[in-house]
Amino acid sequence: MAEVFDEYATTYERHIAEAMGPMGARHETFLKIKADLILAMIDRHIGSPAKVSLLDVGCGTGAMAKLLAPALERLHGVDISSQIVDIARSRVPDATFAHYSPPRLPCEDGTFDVVEATCVFHHVPINDRAKLMAEMSRCLKPRGLAFIL
Repeated sequence: MAEVFDEYATTYERHIAEAMGPMGARHETFLKIKADLILAMIDRHIGSPAKVSLLDVGCGTGAMAKLLAPALERLHGVDISSQIVDIARSRVPDATFAHYSPPRLPCEDGTFDVVEATCVFHHVPINDRAKLMAEMSRCLKPRGLAFIL
């Protein structure tokens, strides 16, 4: 799977725009709605987002990270495509990013207040989804929030 995303790294966003075109809205519009929802839920259930650490699973080119990072204390993104991670690093210098190879997410147990995966799970084979959810949970602090959008 990583090879597929590496192959599309430089054209990834164009492919998304083409796929979203018939819906009459830009991808950024939907991401902004999701980012606002995540920040509102953080504020409601944890407290000020400015004191929160967040793991962005399947960060892609950093589109969601770019919206969330300014409001957070710390954002760390991971993706299976090293080429896409390089793009994310260049676009969101205030966040950190890393390549990872499933199944284990590259973090210690209980590291993050929030773990989110936006537009990711439809790419994960059905038999691996529960494993990824368990990994997301492992990375969460007690009483942390997980989002699968």
